[in-house]
Amino acid sequence: MFSLPFSRGRPRLPHQSSSQVGNSVLPTEELKKGSWVLAQSQPTDVRDHLDQDLQDLNQCLALLAEVFPDVQSEVFREMLLNVSKESRVEVVTEYLLKDKGKWVRGRYKTQEDEKKSKPGQTSRMSDRKRIVMSYQETFRSAAYRQAVKAALYSEFKGLSHASIKAVLAEHNSSYSDSRPVLQRLSSKSWRFYLTNLWSKKAIADDVINHPLINWQAPYGEEGPRIPYLRQTDSRELNHELYEAFIAPLIRTSDEKRMKKDNVLARELNEAEAAKHDALFECECCYSSVVFEELAACSSGDHLVCFQCVRYTLNEALFGQGWAKTVDINKMAIQCLASSADGCNACIPNEIVKRALMTGSSDGIATYRQFTDRIAQHNLDQCNAPLLRCPFCPYAEVDETPEFEMAGPQSISNRLITLCGYSKGSLVGLVDLSAIIVVMFLLPTLHIAVWILSVLCGTSFGLSHKRILRQRIGLRFQCRSPDCEIASCSVCLVRWQDPHICYETAKKSLRHAIEAATTAVVKRTCPRCNTSFVKSTGCNKLVCPCGYSMCYICRSPIGQEGYAHFCQHFRLSAGRCQECDRCDLYKVEDEELIIKKAAEQAERDWRAKQGQPAGIDKLGLVKEQVLRGSNGGRWDFDDVLDGFMDLVLA
Repeated sequence: MFSLPFSRGRPRLPHQSSSQVGNSVLPTEELKKGSWVLAQSQPTDVRDHLDQDLQDLNQCLALLAEVFPDVQSEVFREMLLNVSKESRVEVVTEYLLKDKGKWVRGRYKTQEDEKKSKPGQTSRMSDRKRIVMSYQETFRSAAYRQAVKAALYSEFKGLSHASIKAVLAEHNSSYSDSRPVLQRLSSKSWRFYLTNLWSKKAIADDVINHPLINWQAPYGEEGPRIPYLRQTDSRELNHELYEAFIAPLIRTSDEKRMKKDNVLARELNEAEAAKHDALFECECCYSSVVFEELAACSSGDHLVCFQCVRYTLNEALFGQGWAKTVDINKMAIQCLASSADGCNACIPNEIVKRALMTGSSDGIATYRQFTDRIAQHNLDQCNAPLLRCPFCPYAEVDETPEFEMAGPQSISNRLITLCGYSKGSLVGLVDLSAIIVVMFLLPTLHIAVWILSVLCGTSFGLSHKRILRQRIGLRFQCRSPDCEIASCSVCLVRWQDPHICYETAKKSLRHAIEAATTAVVKRTCPRCNTSFVKSTGCNKLVCPCGYSMCYICRSPIGQEGYAHFCQHFRLSAGRCQECDRCDLYKVEDEELIIKKAAEQAERDWRAKQGQPAGIDKLGLVKEQVLRGSNGGRWDFDDVLDGFMDLVLA
């Protein structure tokens, strides 16, 4: 077994002479190839020097990755190396635009490729600039390629040099990407069995047997073993070896030491408190705990232990205790004291977070789930139109700004564009058209806007929404720091340029109708949000969480029970003439209810999408296709959209 007696410190450096004290060069930079250094601190300089040609190639590679983000970087590297130095980006871009499939050959990026965590790679937004390519995908320096080749030669001696070169060529000479492939090849090679038949040495698949890492025991056999990393000609490879083998050991050693110190500190604190009779009783579980592990409610009248807080929150999140223990209005846990029947106080969220952090599980993740669920409930209760991120609880209000008239310059530019001219070729006419718009057309346009808003208020508002939606687009950018994923607001998939949305109008309408017809016969428990449908039995429904409700009017009947339903005897079926209570065994006409819900869902969908009413449900797609192939004939909505696009700011 081995352990690390340190966390982060400076390595022991050789003694410097007086002539070297004033030198600005770090001693670690003077280490030559083959020297062993204490692998204790992270290397500061992690980049090799690149010549001018490689720098130009990497700049071209980064530009192509931004222009074609759906293509793997391997395609760009192959094409850049096979074209002349003059106008590399322009030539490659022209080839890809003319015949993209010929050069790509299926090498497109997938979601699995984006999820891979590599050093120097991220899929988040940083300073409003997206990093679309990792450092491992760029052109590597000659020193790095030679150092990686030499390191893998010494590590996998059972494989031929040709096999190692082939794997390196497939993975852009990356050590981290090539090593797992070589490990699998080495385990299947006959040389592996012959080499390890007599020596019985394990394959170099971990930090213990790596040829570039030397473990020494300066404090004896029973003391800790300290790693020394062999330096190569490449600073990038030295940093990569450190991050792959040494850094995980240091993090694991730090975590183990911190956990051990925390347990020891708590035991000493509890023993010292018990010795001086300084323990407090929890008013929930009645156990004796120290003062540091007590949580007080906001009134200050009751004390409960951190363990009860953790158990209560876990039961609320993953069990059926949410409605009983969480106060949604105060967004906090209610007082847990058994003697606090009339206590309306709550436990502050700061104390709840501290209680979760002292537990053995991941307290940050649990507290985040708690806050996300409260935020989700508040968003559901606000009844506002929302744009939600499909990958996290983040949401934005989908509000439509008030109508604002465009300026004369913008209207004149749009008129010139509609006439088929470019702005650059008619610079003088732009100013002239602006004057004409101000003098003659602008008052007329204002009058037309006022008339349309008064006479066709609904169509005018729907056209306003359609034009705004077209200008904004379907791309929704999540602004949560923990997510920041771009998605499509219609099909709810991860956004990848170029994006093709397969959610057609007919499919979208069908989904809206199916959701409405399902919701009209479905009942949802307001306490635990469990959804269910009654197939047989009476109209008194009891949720597994204990909440009782009426299936007909959906009102809570936990207090009155069966007294909520009609108690009068009737000779014939029908409505009771003596009271207006719900019937215990009344069966609703679900077909009629579903039909009404489908009609209402279609009307709501058309209003949201800006589609005109009165069109047959199955003829929606047919009407749209005929509209696009009828020789350019427009209807009123098309004319209104064109006018709105002209005058809207």
